[in-house]
Amino acid sequence: MRVFGNILLLLLVGGASALADPVSHSARYRMVAEQINIPGVSQVEGELISRLEKGCNSWTQFVRVDILMAGQGMPEIHTQNISVFQEDLAGRRMQFRTQQILNGQVTEEVAGTAVTGEIDLTAPEQKKIKIAKDVIFPVTAMRRVLDGLDAGEKFLSHKIYDGDGEEPYLVTEMVMKELPEPGSYPAGDTGLAEGRPKRMLSSYFKLDGQDQEPFMGIEYDLLSNGVTTRVQFDSPEMKLVGTLTHVEEIAKPDCNGT
Repeated sequence: MRVFGNILLLLLVGGASALADPVSHSARYRMVAEQINIPGVSQVEGELISRLEKGCNSWTQFVRVDILMAGQGMPEIHTQNISVFQEDLAGRRMQFRTQQILNGQVTEEVAGTAVTGEIDLTAPEQKKIKIAKDVIFPVTAMRRVLDGLDAGEKFLSHKIYDGDGEEPYLVTEMVMKELPEPGSYPAGDTGLAEGRPKRMLSSYFKLDGQDQEPFMGIEYDLLSNGVTTRVQFDSPEMKLVGTLTHVEEIAKPDCNGT
């Protein structure tokens, strides 16, 4: 489940009030595998749907990834990963639920609540896990990325727990280059995708310190408003590329109403 759980770190941006807010938005990405190293599989494609919304007390993130794998002489394999969570505006508490679905059957589920210093799992089993107090949650982490870019920083790192398992991990973020403004734009609120994105490289490490090499690398193109226009997942199994096809702004809530 880790591959698609990491999508949250790229499509989310939010957290403590001292950090800049990204735009609340929904987005669709076309996913295509450009390189496949799975025996028998010759085609991998699908869609990623994301919705990030700032409420009066918390950020809410929904991500659904639908992937179809096919090959000659093999039945089609349909996988879904559905994640939803709420992170409070102070970045100190997160409720989460993630499901991995294979051909219509739930094969894995992780759910619970995380607060500073502790994870309280309710699925796959009830379990309390102590974590370091400097571990942060995805929305806060990505807002720090945006602030770092705005300040001209080229390298950042943080310990993150994203609700996709029992352990936090270390993520390093490096600015690879600034890209030219694209010649074409996705459907929807086109203005949200305008500008020159920065190509970022995220590297994921286990916190036990035993592995010197990252277990995953992800490239993504990030605009200053928090919209990701392209994402590329590199793993031993495949290189999976997602391209933004549709984006819409979500209206701000009235937090002063009765």
